[in-house]
Amino acid sequence: MDALGPKLQTTRATSLEDVFLTMQLEPLVSPEEIQAFYRSELNETRGGDKMERLRRRLIRAYQTGVPLKACLMGHPGVGKSTELSRLITESKPNFCTIRFSAPSVLDPGNFKPLDVLLVMMMEVAKQTEQTVGTVPSDARLQEILGWFASEKITRTQKVDSTATLEAGLGVKQDSLWDKVLGLFAHLKGEIKFAAARSKETIDYRLARLDELITIANRLLIECNRLLKQETG
Repeated sequence: MDALGPKLQTTRATSLEDVFLTMQLEPLVSPEEIQAFYRSELNETRGGDKMERLRRRLIRAYQTGVPLKACLMGHPGVGKSTELSRLITESKPNFCTIRFSAPSVLDPGNFKPLDVLLVMMMEVAKQTEQTVGTVPSDARLQEILGWFASEKITRTQKVDSTATLEAGLGVKQDSLWDKVLGLFAHLKGEIKFAAARSKETIDYRLARLDELITIANRLLIECNRLLKQETG
């Protein structure tokens, strides 16, 4: 049993005691789970393999450099997460995937769309460093720090989130990358407990959203270039 609960059994159940290990009401995530339990017959009912179509579109984007944006929608429980797991598995090694769960990373009742953008920036920068051992350039890191440096943060802190909000701020910072990691640690806690932020903080950030989107796009482009250079 892992931190998320019992691991799915990847062979057919032969007893009632085994059934609960093969019928968890959770998405199929690993390639082993998909291989064992996914049934392609579902695609006949859905009018074709939507993920295969999306995979081909991603490959075209990879080959041409033209960005692709797509949205997958569906009612709860229809298999969206499982289909995304298939797409991630079948898109390797061309793509490095950033995947996060909104309920676990964000504050479900209080997050702003801006927070999703910040999570993407944090994850793409950290995963690029972990994948190729290279951090974004000083110019990109300075842009990130500069955007927050001009911000006047006034927030009401709740007792149960104070420690988390301040995480990373006291870490010794020797380089721009260290400073950005400290900022990311602070933002991660703040995003998770978004109710602790003041309206002033939210309004100030939203007023400067265009500038942050520009910075995020530059970061994504640079990380994409670093990944292509190192991995081909």
